[in-house]
Amino acid sequence: DWGDGTTEIVVGVRNKTHTYVSAGDHEVKITGQFAGFQFLNATSAAERDKIIELKNWGISNLWGLQYAFYYCSTLDVTAKDAPQFDGVGNLARTSTDCISAFTNCNVINFDLSRWDLNWVSRFYQFLYNNRNVESITMPDINGTAYDHSTMFGYVGIDNPSGATLPWNNYTNTRGGGVAMGALF
Repeated sequence: DWGDGTTEIVVGVRNKTHTYVSAGDHEVKITGQFAGFQFLNATSAAERDKIIELKNWGISNLWGLQYAFYYCSTLDVTAKDAPQFDGVGNLARTSTDCISAFTNCNVINFDLSRWDLNWVSRFYQFLYNNRNVESITMPDINGTAYDHSTMFGYVGIDNPSGATLPWNNYTNTRGGGVAMGALF
């Protein structure tokens, strides 16, 4: 549902576009199976900046968030629910990446407390460069991630009060090393 009275059924399309007749903000709703977002290869910053708010995840079967909202610099995540990472068809997996999922967005208060992040293999630059963050609430994690490098790098750096990061329980049961360089 494109939010302008137009709806369509989309099957097997990687890059979907829509042209609006009238300018302005439109609330887009996606239903059914949906593998995920990836703004990494948007052709311009202007395209990435068209997404301004994520109000509700409301979908399941995501297979990951690698580069999902990469450099969507006007995006704020206000959703109170959590995405479900069940996988789609043969893409189903028990662990995957969250590399640069929200790099350089405009997240202010991000409540991840309902998220199940135990399946994540890499958090590299997960919330990197979200400079205006006031708070991020993390869930308990008992996972096997092997890369947390710069996960929170530059988070809250432009907020005069700094940022709070309630994160009560983190356990990593992965054998071998865990990269945590420049975690904060």
